[in-house]
Amino acid sequence: MAQAAAFLQQSHARVLGVLQADRDALQQRYDGEQQTLRATARRNAAIAATKATNTITAAHIAAREAAADLRAASRAGALAAAEHIELGLIGPDREDASVNADLDVPLVVPLLGYGHVTVVGDTAVTDAFARNIQAEALLGTTPGDLALWSFDPRLGNPLAPFVGLNNVDQGLVRNTQTPRDLDALIDELTTTVARIGDVLQGVPGDLIEHRARLGMSVERFHLVTLHDYPHSVAEAQHERLMLLADVAPRHGISFVFQVAPDLELPDWLDLERLRGLGESFDLEDTSAGGGAGDLVWRRRPDLKLLIPQISPDQARQVAGEVAVAAEKISLPVVPFADIQPDAGWATSSAEGITFAVGKAGPKPVEITFGDDREQKHNALITGAVGQGKSNLLKVIIYSIAARYAADEVELFLLDFKEGVTLYPMAPTPGSPEFLPHARVLGIEADQDFGLAVLSHLESEFVRRARLFKPFGDSISRYRAANPEARMPRIVLIVDEFHLLLDDGGDKVGAQAAKLLEQVVRRGRSYGVHVILASQSISGISTLLGSSQGVFSQFPIRLGLKNSPQEAVATFSQGNDAAARLRFRGEAVLNKEYGAFEANQSLMVAAADDDQLARLRDELHARASRADGSDGTGVIAPPNVFDGSAAGSLLEDIPALRALRKETAAGRAPRIPLGRPLTVDQSPVAFTLEASPGRALAIIGAGTTGDDFDAAAENAAMGVLQAAGLALALQHAPGTAEFVILDALVGRDRELGDLPGWVETLTGLGHQPVVVPQREIIGWLSAAAKELPQRSAEAPPLYLLGFNIDRVGPLDIKEGVAPAPEKAIQGFFRSAPVAGVHPLLWWSNPATFLAHLGLLRNAPFDGTLLLQGTEDIAQRIHGPLTQWTPTAHRALFEDAATSAGLRKMIPYAPLDADARDRLVAEVSRD
Repeated sequence: MAQAAAFLQQSHARVLGVLQADRDALQQRYDGEQQTLRATARRNAAIAATKATNTITAAHIAAREAAADLRAASRAGALAAAEHIELGLIGPDREDASVNADLDVPLVVPLLGYGHVTVVGDTAVTDAFARNIQAEALLGTTPGDLALWSFDPRLGNPLAPFVGLNNVDQGLVRNTQTPRDLDALIDELTTTVARIGDVLQGVPGDLIEHRARLGMSVERFHLVTLHDYPHSVAEAQHERLMLLADVAPRHGISFVFQVAPDLELPDWLDLERLRGLGESFDLEDTSAGGGAGDLVWRRRPDLKLLIPQISPDQARQVAGEVAVAAEKISLPVVPFADIQPDAGWATSSAEGITFAVGKAGPKPVEITFGDDREQKHNALITGAVGQGKSNLLKVIIYSIAARYAADEVELFLLDFKEGVTLYPMAPTPGSPEFLPHARVLGIEADQDFGLAVLSHLESEFVRRARLFKPFGDSISRYRAANPEARMPRIVLIVDEFHLLLDDGGDKVGAQAAKLLEQVVRRGRSYGVHVILASQSISGISTLLGSSQGVFSQFPIRLGLKNSPQEAVATFSQGNDAAARLRFRGEAVLNKEYGAFEANQSLMVAAADDDQLARLRDELHARASRADGSDGTGVIAPPNVFDGSAAGSLLEDIPALRALRKETAAGRAPRIPLGRPLTVDQSPVAFTLEASPGRALAIIGAGTTGDDFDAAAENAAMGVLQAAGLALALQHAPGTAEFVILDALVGRDRELGDLPGWVETLTGLGHQPVVVPQREIIGWLSAAAKELPQRSAEAPPLYLLGFNIDRVGPLDIKEGVAPAPEKAIQGFFRSAPVAGVHPLLWWSNPATFLAHLGLLRNAPFDGTLLLQGTEDIAQRIHGPLTQWTPTAHRALFEDAATSAGLRKMIPYAPLDADARDRLVAEVSRD
């Protein structure tokens, strides 16, 4: 038993030893496997951490790049809009992320065109946050295209740092403070939404996309900040703001609601609805004892925000930079050539005329006159000084000229100011080329000439009515029935037309207004179209009584930048679109009598003067190669009227040649006196027939004052010298006599160059006799006695008297002889019958009346009044005479005709070189 027990014990020991060894081996193997597993886990964890870090870093880089792309897209090009703005940095807590790298990324939020921003808080942090939004929006938008408005019920004036922008435009920064102001602000924003909605015309997209389609800046964006909301805001106002907020982003309006948490919010304010309008931020108290906290982005409250604190000085600097940039910005240039079709002169005007003015986006903008379907015949153009009105008129003129031959369109062009626009279209000695379509060029036109042009057009109506009658009542029907007939459309363009209609007291403005109304009413049937242009039309008094009559005939309106008052006067009540234009050359076109919904924004083409000069020369050459109206291939130059210049006999060389031929053919000689104030520029002439009264009296000072230079243009001397030269050229040498009564003194003698003029007459083969002042009365008395014995075969005698009033009174007796007054008065009247024609100048109207006594001007069929007063004119011509004396004007009457009183431009004297050139040119035929 003992042995068995010992054996059993030994067996147990061996078994337990084996089991322990196996257990130890298993434990050792387990420990090794656990160590391997822990190493593998650590390695896998390290790999996972590295992958996670790389992923986070890549996401951080991608976020920064995306933010940069958003900002770049918003700020690209001349049509930039702050669609997305960067407000600061955002990122997770580094410890929470177990990442050592900087994980902050730009906080870029949508704004213009997308939505609004709400921030709840009332500390300086939220004020700076609002300034940050405003500054970033300004920097992200084309300078001048964003307006900052605010409602500030606690009178903090938060927009003060930005007010410098108002130096660019008064509407860019506006701060309102009372409930009534808020109502007006909401009203204006509502009107803006309606107006921009009309501009968008129901097409998909928003204002940003519309600007991109047009390729130009139209309408401003608005960022409206409502501070301490809803302080001083009524429930009705809040509801109106909520309605606006729903539609405002599409129309370029975004709100910033700065909600004051210290207020007990009214029941009608749903803060969650407000936050849901866009991005929302809260100022949370994260300090242990209360006080200033951190801004929290409610979209990701788990992330930390780092928002820069923009000071008022920094905001002021931003505003200054934007203002400087806004002053420099301009529209892209639209070259004139880009809006013209390459059609040559193949286009007919029978059914109307079309011309281009610029572009709306990539598309040319054209206007058509005379189309039977549209029935648009006239246009009104306005624009403030320096906004491109002259450029626009040149674009219109040359666009017409480039499309239509001169036989298809005639241009009557009047400029009532400097005339710089029209001058290059006229021939000059150094540049004989001219615009072949120009029939009339009124350079520095005046009322009298404008009235004459309107009268001419009215006469043209009568002529065309007679021609059109068998074929209907319109030019298109006449042209259809007579395709070979020359019947051009006429376009009358009047720049600064308000000066034509100005009532200066002599009723010319009223007459012009009446004629203008007739022209625009009747012109449609006869192919006559009118374009009126002016800086200002709101104060045209002569049209007030008939504004509907005149302006109702102008369906097409073109407005460049102008004041609100002028913009409304141009278009219609409430349509001040032209006042909101920003750039020179930007315009609003309206083809529906100014109705707001018909507004179209465009960029006017640039009329480069060098390019237009080349085009003018090309058109002139093209017209010269074609057969002219007279079959010679020579085109007639335009009738050029320069209201600021004296007349010159050199301009009438063709007329002088014609007079030479008439006299040679046996007709009575005629003397040219100056240029008429008519479309027909044939000189005003006075016929010297052998009948009583065919004598000329020139009455009044020849100059406008004591100015030395003006004395060189003494009109009285100019007319007399022109008369003498014309007569000397009409008569062969030795076939006429010239007697010069010389009572000149001082500067008139020196500047008038009387001796040189006498020498010119002598050079033409005549022997003029000069009678000095002290001998004039004796010569006249002797001539009166000898007149009855004058032979009918005697050559004509021309008596040219200078400054006759200086000879003294005619009623003084010499010894027992009677005073020569009656004899000389009779001589003036009867002398022409005997072939003696007095052509005399009295510088003092009172002396003229004294010399003629009760006869007044009876001995003289021809009277030419210079200067003087209306009273003098009435004493000479009758009590109903109207006369306002001006420089380079005279009032002429030939009592033997029915023409009545005529205003005209008298000739100025010619210097020696001009006289020589005149004689050579006239004698060359």
